[in-house]
Amino acid sequence: MRFKVRMLLLAGFLLPFPVLSAGPVFPAPFEAEYSLYSKGLKVAHIKRVFRSLEDGSYIYESHSHPVGLLAVFRDDRIVERSHWQQSENGFRPIKYIYEHSGSKKNRDVKIDFDWDKGKVRMQVNDNHWQMDLETGTLDKMLYQLAVMRDLKHGREKFSYRIADGGKMKSYNFEALDHESVETPYGNFEALKVERFRDDRERETIFWCVQELDYLPVKVVNIEPDGLQTMALLESYTSLPDTVPSTVTVENRE
Repeated sequence: MRFKVRMLLLAGFLLPFPVLSAGPVFPAPFEAEYSLYSKGLKVAHIKRVFRSLEDGSYIYESHSHPVGLLAVFRDDRIVERSHWQQSENGFRPIKYIYEHSGSKKNRDVKIDFDWDKGKVRMQVNDNHWQMDLETGTLDKMLYQLAVMRDLKHGREKFSYRIADGGKMKSYNFEALDHESVETPYGNFEALKVERFRDDRERETIFWCVQELDYLPVKVVNIEPDGLQTMALLESYTSLPDTVPSTVTVENRE
């Protein structure tokens, strides 16, 4: 399996937007760290941070890099970041970035969401294009918070429209049973959730814990050839409600 797929495992959770009668419920700001395993070996470290800014907007970001023996041979670094605002129906993305460096095929993605003009403007390396913006569209980071929110609302099946790969895609999920899960951070009774893909080429299952606002503590990705990768929660830290808006998106990007 390509290293890129391993590093992006959590993007599979780790995870049109319906109007919920109870109103939006977001997780509290947090920082979570995961270890990623393949064939029994720890291959990567993933850090997720959700912050609320003083100007009323939010940042959700992920940083990934190889560890262990893999780090001897590769120095891939992956950064994903979503800058977004709250809307009546939930989440309204403003800008999404994806940066993959340290590889022979570096990749730089920027997506701007122009809600006034109803357009999504995309840049992948030196290529630019745009497409129509559907109501309720999310980016590839934001849907992970949407999963946590909808589980908190008690929903069992949910679907999101995602701006992904230059087109709009549907991400479909179903909550299954509760199972006991062991992680380096602790043992939990978790809700098992599966992402269903139309092509069924890859299976992604994750386990979400109520006391952590339904944050996934374990994620398993199964390839068509049977190869599995697994992410386990290593640490979780609650963050202050807001950080200064002087830590601007432009400076961070």
